[in-house]
Amino acid sequence: TSRDKNSDQMLKILSTFFSRVILLPNPTPRTQEMNVLLLQARPFFKEIFPAGNVPEALELAMRFARPHSLVVATGSFYLIGEVRKNLTQSKYSDK
Repeated sequence: TSRDKNSDQMLKILSTFFSRVILLPNPTPRTQEMNVLLLQARPFFKEIFPAGNVPEALELAMRFARPHSLVVATGSFYLIGEVRKNLTQSKYSDK
């Protein structure tokens, strides 16, 4: 998320649906610092995993996913575009 967004509230809302979160920086100058996101997520999630980039985040997500479970990606249109591109060009494209 960007620094000008209410990331604390976003994380709180997401935590009502998920107990695990994978956080990664959005490669823009406006992105919120990872250490801030990690601190904000701490009270809301049982498990928090930082990732350096989209492929790393997807690898973590797939490692934790059980068969037929749902993995949700959220973020900017740019970030979701990168997730989509990585999914369609990767070993996960058939899952």
